[in-house]
Amino acid sequence: MKRRAPADAAAPRRSARNDPAQRARVARERAAAQDRREREALDKALEAEARRIQRLPEVAFDAAGAAASPEGLARWKLSAADLEALRGAQDAIAAQIDKMPWAGGSDDGDKRWRGYGLPPGARRRLGAWMGDRFHSFETPLESRAAEAERNWRSCADFVLTEAVEGAARRCAENASKALPAHARELAPANLVALQPNAHAGNRHLPRHLDWPRHDGFGAVIITVAVRGAGTVVLEDREGNIVRFDLPEGHAYCLAGAARHAWLHGVVGSDPDRESLNLRFGLHSHARARAEVYEKWVDAACDAEGPAGDDGRGGGESVALV
Repeated sequence: MKRRAPADAAAPRRSARNDPAQRARVARERAAAQDRREREALDKALEAEARRIQRLPEVAFDAAGAAASPEGLARWKLSAADLEALRGAQDAIAAQIDKMPWAGGSDDGDKRWRGYGLPPGARRRLGAWMGDRFHSFETPLESRAAEAERNWRSCADFVLTEAVEGAARRCAENASKALPAHARELAPANLVALQPNAHAGNRHLPRHLDWPRHDGFGAVIITVAVRGAGTVVLEDREGNIVRFDLPEGHAYCLAGAARHAWLHGVVGSDPDRESLNLRFGLHSHARARAEVYEKWVDAACDAEGPAGDDGRGGGESVALV
């Protein structure tokens, strides 16, 4: 029996080299392989950095929870009930929001996300103060409007239950006892946002500064380790580094110099660590200039602030009470 030739037997054969689809597939595979190599190299470097930092002396905290240095740093343990309440707030806000990837280098492979729970009245207050700056100051000019829109979509109006309100108030009271110079800033009326963070497998958070009139708003921040533990690292402008452990169920406060004159990050954390930031107060442009911008003048930021902060928006300074 005569065998029938395939229908496309007469069609000219194309080599993989000349096949556009094949070339595109090979290019994607090569790019993915290069990306894996770069990620592996970065992971190794970060692990080495974590081991080095873990050998540094730990910050000493006094009986009230205050650190001798840097000024404005405190740490304490929450009660089981308050931890449960704030963990519930984390989950409730997360269920409502459009989870936005973290700015400052996030890509499609980065599964970390953050959002914002806004207490009653905070959306109006934050909107009037923020103007069009709700983005990372590092974001390219052409992408800022889109990032600001995503950030607003990542905000959920959030009514604090009695348990959550009490837990947040007690966190502020603990921070105020440790840092009496910042007690006025930590008044309940100054709570602007509860911000969930999910680190989603990332064991390290690079050291960074929260630019206070962009998406890093808040004159004082309390961070609660609602799930998992980590080692918090702070670095000053001269490169001096200090560290302290943050077990699950503990919180720390950054105010004053610790917030404005030191970078902060995390190394060697539990991969699925989650934290909840309580953000208190909003900087006026004058205060941000004096406390932050003038300390971090570089190519991206002059003494008046980073590009994009021209002082517009609400003129609110920190304490309202």
